[in-house]
Amino acid sequence: MPLTVPQGSTIAGRAANLTPAPVSEFGDTIAAVGTAVAQKYTAIQAQQQEVQTQRTRLDATREFGQARQQFDQITDPARIEAEWPVFVQDMTDRYVNAKGPDGQPLYTPEQQAELGLTFQELGDRHGLALGQRAIDLTQSQQNAACDRGAHRNHHRSRHRRPRHAAGFSGIRRRGD
Repeated sequence: MPLTVPQGSTIAGRAANLTPAPVSEFGDTIAAVGTAVAQKYTAIQAQQQEVQTQRTRLDATREFGQARQQFDQITDPARIEAEWPVFVQDMTDRYVNAKGPDGQPLYTPEQQAELGLTFQELGDRHGLALGQRAIDLTQSQQNAACDRGAHRNHHRSRHRRPRHAAGFSGIRRRGD
């Protein structure tokens, strides 16, 4: 059995270069620029979100103030107590839970949490003042009702003759 021995090409070639090829620093520069742009974009986006949140706070503060002025005109305490929580919930739904034309929330979850606290604070501050006003109105109405009742009783008693001369004693004098 014959033995087969592999043979190489007879054309001599160059030996492998074992020194590493120089690495271009251009790729590192591009990566650094990309990172800087991404950081700047993130900062701009955060600033835009902050401006948007602040604008919403200002709009809400204005609307709560205007509503407060309208509620101050209401003289029925029960109506104030019934309608104020509905107004606060409507404001919260309209602003904090607002959706864009695409159906996506207008605000990030962080913005929603921040605005939710703002709306709660505004609702509570004005709600407490309106609650005090409702209490004052209720007391005023009760006092007016008592005054009307006392006024009627006063007119009735003016036309009666006192039962005894002293007017304040339960002791009757002889001859009365």
